[in-house]
Amino acid sequence: YYRALVNFTDSILESEYNRISGSQTVNVVLIKKMLRQDGVDVFVELDVGSDYNNNDNQIRNVLYGVVKEGAIASYITSVQGFQFRRLGEVVPDLRPCMKDQHTCQDGGCIPLEYLCDNRPDCNDMSDELDCDKIRPGAVTPTPPTTTPIKKSPRPPGPPGPCKVDQATCQNGECVPRDYLCDGERDCSDGSDEFRCGTPSPCEPNEFKCKNGRCALKLWRCDGDNDCEDNSDETDCPTRGPGDTCAPEQFVCLSDRTCIPSSYQSPPTVTSPPEESIQAVRGETVTFNCVAVGVPTPIITWRLNWGHIPEADQGAYTCEAINAKGLVFVLSSSLSSSPGNCPDGHFSVEGRCISCFCFGITKNCGNTGRYRNQINLRFTDEDDFKGTPPLSSTQLLINPEEEEFQLVDLSRRFLILDSYWTLPRQFLGNKIDSYGGLLKYKVRYTLARGETEPEEKPDVILTGNGQRLVYRRGNPTPSRVINKKEIKFTEENWQHSSGRQVSREDLMMTLASLETISIRTVYDNHMVSVALSDIVMDTTTVEYNIQGNAKDVEECRCPPGYSGLSCEQCSTGFERVSGGNFLGSCAGCNCNGHASACDPISGHCLSCQHNTEGPQCDKCRPGYFGDPRRGRPDDCKPCPCPYTETSRRFSDTCFLDHDSQATCDACKPGYTGRRCEKCAPGYQGNPLQPNGKCFPNTNSKCDSRGTVNSNSRPCTCKSNVVGSQCDECKSGSFHLTEDNPEGCLQCFCMGVTRQCASSTWSRDQVRGGVNGQLFSLSNSANSRTITDGITQKGSSEVAYRSFSDIPKDIYYWVLPDGFRGDKVTAYGGELRYTVRYEPRQRSLVIDGQPDVVLQGNGIFLEHFSQTKPLPRVPATVTVTFRESAWRRADGQPCTREHLLMALADTTVFMIRATYADNMAETSLSDIRMDIAVPRSTGNERALEVEECACPQGYKGPSCQECDVGYTRTGSGLYLGTCERCDCNGHASGCDQETGACLQCLHNTAGPRCERCLPGFYGNPVTDGPQACQPCPCPGTSTSNQYSQSCYKDADGQPTCDNCPPGFTGRRCESQAVKWSVVWGVLGWPERSKAESFQPVMIDWYVLVEWYGGSKAQINATHSS
Repeated sequence: YYRALVNFTDSILESEYNRISGSQTVNVVLIKKMLRQDGVDVFVELDVGSDYNNNDNQIRNVLYGVVKEGAIASYITSVQGFQFRRLGEVVPDLRPCMKDQHTCQDGGCIPLEYLCDNRPDCNDMSDELDCDKIRPGAVTPTPPTTTPIKKSPRPPGPPGPCKVDQATCQNGECVPRDYLCDGERDCSDGSDEFRCGTPSPCEPNEFKCKNGRCALKLWRCDGDNDCEDNSDETDCPTRGPGDTCAPEQFVCLSDRTCIPSSYQSPPTVTSPPEESIQAVRGETVTFNCVAVGVPTPIITWRLNWGHIPEADQGAYTCEAINAKGLVFVLSSSLSSSPGNCPDGHFSVEGRCISCFCFGITKNCGNTGRYRNQINLRFTDEDDFKGTPPLSSTQLLINPEEEEFQLVDLSRRFLILDSYWTLPRQFLGNKIDSYGGLLKYKVRYTLARGETEPEEKPDVILTGNGQRLVYRRGNPTPSRVINKKEIKFTEENWQHSSGRQVSREDLMMTLASLETISIRTVYDNHMVSVALSDIVMDTTTVEYNIQGNAKDVEECRCPPGYSGLSCEQCSTGFERVSGGNFLGSCAGCNCNGHASACDPISGHCLSCQHNTEGPQCDKCRPGYFGDPRRGRPDDCKPCPCPYTETSRRFSDTCFLDHDSQATCDACKPGYTGRRCEKCAPGYQGNPLQPNGKCFPNTNSKCDSRGTVNSNSRPCTCKSNVVGSQCDECKSGSFHLTEDNPEGCLQCFCMGVTRQCASSTWSRDQVRGGVNGQLFSLSNSANSRTITDGITQKGSSEVAYRSFSDIPKDIYYWVLPDGFRGDKVTAYGGELRYTVRYEPRQRSLVIDGQPDVVLQGNGIFLEHFSQTKPLPRVPATVTVTFRESAWRRADGQPCTREHLLMALADTTVFMIRATYADNMAETSLSDIRMDIAVPRSTGNERALEVEECACPQGYKGPSCQECDVGYTRTGSGLYLGTCERCDCNGHASGCDQETGACLQCLHNTAGPRCERCLPGFYGNPVTDGPQACQPCPCPGTSTSNQYSQSCYKDADGQPTCDNCPPGFTGRRCESQAVKWSVVWGVLGWPERSKAESFQPVMIDWYVLVEWYGGSKAQINATHSS
């Protein structure tokens, strides 16, 4: 009966569900015999999964209606005991925020003090919304009140004074001096935290504005309102009576002239601090750091890249910063004891474990954090814990057993390589799980019959390109609860290839866990499996009875790095390729206009000085300049012709080639580079005080751009502006009377809206016969004829063999010269002469396109008004304007369609068949107008646009990618041109495929992403010197015994193709089999007839003695 029921679910029910919306799948979950007095009933439990339909009544009624009909296949059905219940939907498990935290709109949590601090901390930036309603400045202050203070007598102090390295509390107690103002209450009266001041929300290299914002210290008194309340420009020095220059100017020593202080130099450290200082508790330690630069650099100190608390040890960093940049000096270390393990290690229960720290530093120790756990129990039948189920139709939760169960009677999933996938709380950065445990319980049941155990990994981890498997452990019997404990240490894991995992491999994976998969299949005859009580060790800073996480390292990270193992980039730094493991953290490249970056995208936050862009590398609209120079005054207001709003007649401008501003959006009536003149048809003088341009009422309307040239005022066409309708609107060009819109819209393949009529000249492509291949093809371009085409004269081709080919509508296929990039044909003409001769009693064929054009997936047709007559030559003229063409589906052709097709014409055909029974056809005098960037003596191609292409594009319509760029599938029309991704090893690539051309630095591959044979390294991250010759053991031809090697987990090369007789990681050893006869060491085994020449042996030799024992010798001479 099982097979019949399966057929029922697949055919009857699912076909019935086709009558309602959505997509429904039906699976048998349970089949159970139920005995009764008059026979046996079969109870069937079904699972219906629905996508795109959550109407419970619709889904229930379909199932109920089929059962109510009374029969399914050969079985009688009844609705007695029919039940239908909703299992629910997968919903995320959001953790509520603590009392001292703010809840972001996306459910995340941040500390309350981060709310409205002018820096987005929520991933959705919702912590900076509606801040005007809750900022302190918006709250009405409460009038002060007076409260009498009663003095209480000081409690008796200790019997004697405090020691030299101690501080005295107000109640007389003694505490270590370095406990003062450390944020912790050490005196019982709390007086060690008095008079400590309020911690500043700003970074050490910033100061706090009066409005609470933070600005770089170097921006004080620079003439720019960086705080937005001008508090950074208060109390600034002024020019005194005896001063040579103003405070914002610099005095040249040579001639005592004054130049802007913006002519600056970056800081240089001339006297770095001491590298290491040993100090005892209570001793005063002084670090000295001297830097020079213009302006004078500001020196700030950082401890482990944070504010310096009154703590005892750490890596202090000298940071010198001015307007031209910043520089860090190598960290100075202040420590209290060297520890028991050698440098670069930390101690765990008597063992010394090497510091990994992702290769950033070798200074680490045991973390002070405590063990914590992530728990997952299944107690609610509708709660799948945010995990998208493998098959929502066969998964259920058993609250009584707290199990997540997969019931699979059909064994569609259990016979596959299926795994449980843990939800997101177990994933991400789990560096602190190192040394901890993953624990879970698993139980499974078998079908009747013989068992068939399956060998699969118990757990699979993936992350950072690694795939690690756990295969160790005890057998897993059926029908019992098996408790699994898996430790996150390298000796317990393998790569999927079977290679042993190193500590580096495991740490790399834990740094960015993408999946944790737990085995489901233990036997090929399983029918169900259940998972329960999942626990994974992590850490917390709060005290926990589970004790310290001693196996977890805590590294002393240099500036720019954070995290227990320096696996993260600090605020203001972004991840870049290069370096070991995860790459390097580079400081924000904000050109001196911002002090913080987005930690995910690396984009600068809160660009200052009228800048914008990912690196604050562009001026805001209304400003011009080069923000990349890194000066506060890089972006100046547009002078169009003045900077005051009332006298500025263009809202935008740009920095032109002569380093001056050019206004590019003059208002109607204004013209000139700075909008300083009145346009034709206007009068006035914008340069005079309160001067403006007014329409000249005596001027005439330009008939090219007006709807009615006799109307007053002039009524302009849609793409025309000006009082006389004689100017093209911004984003259009070429004003003509026959254009209903007045001017042509700039197309430029959608990458810019700035263009003008080209300066190119008209030229022609001619269809001469000599050296050009003509062919015939049917309209579908599925049949091509090349035989039988003959030449008639110097410019005519003909075909007479129509009786040899199937009847069809045939076209002349134009040769290569008419195909390819032909955007400059726009506005020109195609001219040709056609002649045909039909057979007797033939009928003329109408309704077929005369010219067919295809390019970039766009099919266009032209229907000529010229109707050729039999045996009479007819000359046809086709204009390359959208009005002369239509799409193959009958819809009108647009300017965009025509230019797209001309950008890469692949099919260009002219009609050859005009009757249903043809005798002969011919084509002659084919000419096609194009434009070329040189003088040809012909007219200028005014209808061809010449666009101001952005970087990476070229061509009149920006239809090509520039050198060093390649086409991608994103973007409008032809796609986006992006830089070639060659990892810095090639300067060019194929413009269409992106494959790199001429890879350098011993690299190869489509992206120059691998080393050539005989070289090793990582060309993706390690720069020009990445691929080095394989040292096997030497690098020259004479002593390189392996032609291939690879970079191993320790960063060193391993040769993988040593010839027979050579062994060792670098083929540096030779294994030679020797024999001993009568106790005498002899030559290597050989046949008696074999002659040999003794050779010098100067490497390690493995000697095998008869009897199975081995020994080592060093042979260094021959005889």
